[in-house]
Amino acid sequence: MPPITSSIGVTVPPAGLGSFLVVGIPIGSYVFTTDLDPFDADPITDAGRMQPRGVVPANGSFVFCLGHDGQGFPAFFSPGDYAEVTQTGTFPPGNVLTFQARTRAPTGALPAGFSWVASVLLDGGEVGRRTLGLHAPVDWDWAVDVASTSVVPHSISFRLSLLGPALVPPALPVVELEVPAFYVDNLQFFAATAPFITNEVPVNGQGEGMGPAPLDSTSIDFDVFGLGVLVDVSSVHVVVNSVGAIVGGVVQAGFTGSVGTNAEVVHVTVAPVGGFASAQTVTVQATVALIGGAHSTRTWSFEVADSTPPLMAMVQALTPKQLRVTWTKAIALVDPSAAHDGLNPSLYLLQAIQPDSSTPAVRGHSDPELSPIVASVEVVSFGPPSVIDLVTDVETTPGVDYTVTALGVEDLVGNYTTSTFEMPGFVLPWPKGRVFDLMRWLPRMNRVEDVTRDLLRFVRCLQEPASLLLYDIDNWTDILDVDRAPEPMLDAMLADLGNPFPFVLTVIQKRQLVRLLNPIYQQKGTGVGIINAIRFFLGITVTITSFTGGTMELGVSELGGDSVPLESDPSRLGSWVLGPGNSFALYCFRVVSPVALSPAQIEQIRFIANYMKPGHTHLIEIVVPTTPTVYDPAELGISELGSDWLLHL
Repeated sequence: MPPITSSIGVTVPPAGLGSFLVVGIPIGSYVFTTDLDPFDADPITDAGRMQPRGVVPANGSFVFCLGHDGQGFPAFFSPGDYAEVTQTGTFPPGNVLTFQARTRAPTGALPAGFSWVASVLLDGGEVGRRTLGLHAPVDWDWAVDVASTSVVPHSISFRLSLLGPALVPPALPVVELEVPAFYVDNLQFFAATAPFITNEVPVNGQGEGMGPAPLDSTSIDFDVFGLGVLVDVSSVHVVVNSVGAIVGGVVQAGFTGSVGTNAEVVHVTVAPVGGFASAQTVTVQATVALIGGAHSTRTWSFEVADSTPPLMAMVQALTPKQLRVTWTKAIALVDPSAAHDGLNPSLYLLQAIQPDSSTPAVRGHSDPELSPIVASVEVVSFGPPSVIDLVTDVETTPGVDYTVTALGVEDLVGNYTTSTFEMPGFVLPWPKGRVFDLMRWLPRMNRVEDVTRDLLRFVRCLQEPASLLLYDIDNWTDILDVDRAPEPMLDAMLADLGNPFPFVLTVIQKRQLVRLLNPIYQQKGTGVGIINAIRFFLGITVTITSFTGGTMELGVSELGGDSVPLESDPSRLGSWVLGPGNSFALYCFRVVSPVALSPAQIEQIRFIANYMKPGHTHLIEIVVPTTPTVYDPAELGISELGSDWLLHL
């Protein structure tokens, strides 16, 4: 195997300065010469040949990591610092070298003009590079053209380097940055057919981003290898979503990009003016030819980053204290304490929209003492789109519109913004013919004398709680409606019906059980009742079979073993259990599950079966599917017969 060597070029601050560099001290060149450096501070575990934590190796268990596998590892760098690994030797025949690559950009923003670059070098000359952070950090196949390489020894190098403007006095000689990562794995040589289209960015099937990436940086890039023959750039045709982006090597109107000159390797880049739309699926078809006639076509697709923040599409007041919010897309609904999670009640504010000064209202966040505060958030649908209910601590004023503001609720990829919606006020249902207007009950003389309308405002302050009390009285019968009753009333209904099942149920399951408890009572004492009750509580359709003991075969069956089919006759069991007596056996049964069960589910089934069965019958066992035996492979010098592995046919 050709030898592997590594080299480091790092500039660091003078000894003793640490993280605090004082402007004004003499600036010079400080070369790091000890064994530890920012790129190789944690060899084996986070750098070099290692088993990575955040990456699945493409082949085997190891990859070579240039940089640092763990995030958040800071170090001092100067422009031009790099880490490099080189393999030198006579390589097998082939005109293309491919390898599995991956980059992890730093989590924080770099200073202006700085960038981390992953590159490939052949005999010291750069044959390919990618800037970290411009594209999603997923695995891709990176290829380089080695068609002109002879059989004499050559060197192939992989480098991670920091590029940026020179740091000159009075600037400090170094900057503190997080160390990124460049992973290399699975090098292969193979013979490709020219022209060979490769190094597509974004790669086929790749999401261009899983967060709010800038859309104007999204472009389509690829290389064309002539493999010893010049590529005819006038033959380059690129179609993006059925629209010609490059025709005859010329970038068309509505697109930006470039096509290299006639050469053995031609780089092509193209993007629509203004960038791609958020979350757009893009299909690319590229056609190229060599000078001489051979041509090739390649088609791939990718998805642009979703950078559209979620907005409130609808807010509806269901009750004076319950607002239903429908979003334009799915939002994060995980942790009520998270800063941008949709379950966090502190992210929602209400502000009354008062039509005139004589309309009092529970106003909003500008007056905390009178503000209806969102006390909790309940999930109606995770979506997409997500639907939630906001529950306020006090009632909103009936008939008064409110502005609902959501402060930075994020979607599933981290996009968020401030969203507002003007919600029509909740209108109290009023029985026909009812008159309960306090102002009309006052003497006419007092109403006529109310020139300043102070009396009207005061009476309306009394009218609101009076109307809300009437609303509560009108709706007290909801506690008798299974579909509308609050959870405490559902518990009371189940207790009144004598619910015998001590299981933890959701509100929906409780509503269903209230309706089905009487039919369950009617099916008690039947096999159908056992099956239906288990299906209701566990969602599993079991079967009920009689139990008469196992089938015994001399020299094969084992008393007390698990019942498994014989290889010679799958309808017969190769082990058996001692069955009960004849009179007892007539009333024994099994519950057979089609899926594996957890211990909690087994206990639930046992409780349901024992409650629903006829009084004279007996549940003997609950049968679940068996898991096939998995044999571990033997490793010479480590495994022990009978301990780590088993000898089997």
